[in-house]
Amino acid sequence: MTKTSSFLVAMLFLALSQSLLAQNSSDPEPLLEFAAVYSNGEKWEAGKTPAEQPYFMDHSAFLFRLKQSGVITAGIKIADKSIILFKAKSLEEAKKLFAPDVSVDEKTYKLEVQPATVFYKGCI
Repeated sequence: MTKTSSFLVAMLFLALSQSLLAQNSSDPEPLLEFAAVYSNGEKWEAGKTPAEQPYFMDHSAFLFRLKQSGVITAGIKIADKSIILFKAKSLEEAKKLFAPDVSVDEKTYKLEVQPATVFYKGCI
């Protein structure tokens, strides 16, 4: 066998073994991108700052825990809306992640969770 054919056989063996490993690996399901959009709820008290609103401290602590656990990737406030970008396996899971926010239950905030597409990644 020549050096070239030995090299080709070795490359073919390497490619096949990598292919088999890829088929047998149990890669986790890829995460999808979502946006949680918060806006003022029915019980938002006009004239008060966000920090003065009922349940704001609970809301803030809840979002902090999601950020610390790596769920939240970015957040931005625009006028009376806050947009939180995060990843989850499905829309159902995405909604479940934000369901425990007591400020939504108590109507200080309204929450809408939607699929999102992040473009210009890494610009923030």
